[in-house]
Amino acid sequence: MILIECRNMNKSYQNGQIETPVLKDINLVVNDNDFLGITGPSGSGKTTLLYVLSGLEKPSDGEVILLNQNVAQYNNQQMSNIRKNQIGFIFQFYNLIPNLTVRENVMLALVIAKGKDDSRVDQLLTMVGMADYQNRYPNELSGGMQQRVAIARSLVNDPKIIFADEPTGNLDTINGNEIMNLLHRLHDEHKKTIVLVTHSDDYIKYCSRFIKLVDGKIVKDEVLSF
Repeated sequence: MILIECRNMNKSYQNGQIETPVLKDINLVVNDNDFLGITGPSGSGKTTLLYVLSGLEKPSDGEVILLNQNVAQYNNQQMSNIRKNQIGFIFQFYNLIPNLTVRENVMLALVIAKGKDDSRVDQLLTMVGMADYQNRYPNELSGGMQQRVAIARSLVNDPKIIFADEPTGNLDTINGNEIMNLLHRLHDEHKKTIVLVTHSDDYIKYCSRFIKLVDGKIVKDEVLSF
């Protein structure tokens, strides 16, 4: 089943009279249970592509079909509901709220989406190995531990798709591999669709498929075998 599709999609940014093209003629399909890695050199448009695929940014031209509807046809409330209930985000800088505990940070995403089953918070904290730290605050955790909390938060509303923007970018190699192993397990055992932006080719081995961007264009789209 197709979850996201780009059709002749372009993305540019306008600064006064100057238009800067970032993505060019993108044709791409993300299927259910893909673990798609997006790679490429700095400035190639990786993060912009993730933002367009997730509806955080709208394309300048062409179409992006997200969950069976053109993103241009979603109103703000519909898009907000999708972000709360059907997609999850993991960012490089964790974005945890410093004056909330680990459990409260995860719980907040559930409350915002008006979820009622707070037992899921406990299940997810156990799954990511953070149950023993649920009453700690973010500044009491290592970077790898904070990212585990961020992953639990992204899953609390059982999204169809997880978007991860350089989730290992602030981590050392050991913690980075632990996070990638966790994402791989979410894909393999829990059948989550994951779209990952990574600066490191070393992490592509965790993906089921990857694309490479160069100067805003897809130059490679390859399925990986395990």
